[in-house]
Amino acid sequence: MSAAAFDTHKYAKRLMDAGVTPAHADIQAETMGCMMAELAANTTALEKHELRNAAEIDVFGAKLDKAVAELSQKISETSQNSMRWTLSIGVAFGLIQTSALALILFKLV
Repeated sequence: MSAAAFDTHKYAKRLMDAGVTPAHADIQAETMGCMMAELAANTTALEKHELRNAAEIDVFGAKLDKAVAELSQKISETSQNSMRWTLSIGVAFGLIQTSALALILFKLV
């Protein structure tokens, strides 16, 4: 985070100009300076966590995309195999029916 540095002297001067005692103004300015530094540090840490989380989300997204692609391929292969079995069974039953009809015709003749 590139924020302007907090000017404690300027802040203390403004407090004194407003009627605050110099000792009180100095303590308040010092405390405010510490708070601003801590806020900047927390913001930087938060930004780092956000970047890390975004990177982890990208990794998990890539893994998910890969898993979806693999499952789609397996579903396609299974679908093709099911179709082959269905056609094979249909052809087999067709041949059985044709053979049965041929046997019936030969017995009748």
